[in-house]
Amino acid sequence: MILGLGRGLARIEYEGFRVDMNTSRERFVEYARLVLDALEKGYMEYDNEFGTQPRREIRPTPKYTFKGRTYAAAVSPESMPLMARLGIGVLVIPQKPWKVVQDDLEAYGKVFRETNGAEPPPPFSGGFVFVDESSDRAEEMARTWIGANYATVMRHYEFEAGPHEGVSGYEFYTNITKYLEKHGKQGAIDDFVNLMPWGTPQQVLDKVEHIREMIGTNAIMPAFSYGGMSYLDAEASLKLFAERCLPEINSWEVEPLLLPDRLAA
Repeated sequence: MILGLGRGLARIEYEGFRVDMNTSRERFVEYARLVLDALEKGYMEYDNEFGTQPRREIRPTPKYTFKGRTYAAAVSPESMPLMARLGIGVLVIPQKPWKVVQDDLEAYGKVFRETNGAEPPPPFSGGFVFVDESSDRAEEMARTWIGANYATVMRHYEFEAGPHEGVSGYEFYTNITKYLEKHGKQGAIDDFVNLMPWGTPQQVLDKVEHIREMIGTNAIMPAFSYGGMSYLDAEASLKLFAERCLPEINSWEVEPLLLPDRLAA
């Protein structure tokens, strides 16, 4: 099992929970530490500026450590040192030029080594995948449905409205609003789609290999159903990926995740 963490960036989510977005970064760091500590100790207990939790045992009691198998999405460069200090790995969602991601991961690795005295775990990469025997159909489906998915992302996070302007901890996301102002909504969609691994089985393998070469991933987390695509199309894409791509990907030599140590009784 791999544990994933994130702090979110939608204004509607923070308003729904009646939480000030300006406190999100501090909350994430504090609660990530609490969750990770609780999974080691077997109970949750805290009294801090965000609230109080009397001691409660976790059921079922954790048997194995989550050290080395906890990851968090980190898009903004400011998040990279936070993840490094927490000792957790990085999940990369392709949405920036790979050179920028390389720079982010270099900064993450430096802080990780300084803080933890060890090499950081290789990153994971997400990605929206569509596989088809026809490269033309694969591109058509990718631009239609991955594009539709990213349109909902921009709408949900209100990127065009600039909701993160002046909000502490979200400085990076104002750049997305500026990008949209310069390139337009369709330009942003096209750039996002172009980063994703879609195409014929060989094209998908080539794109996954490119991601691996650029940022040193040792795993991918592909999504096959998105944007309102029919389940039949999603299933056909997934099955073709499993048949024609997965055997090759599984044959690549990568650094494996460490097997978790059993916690002391």
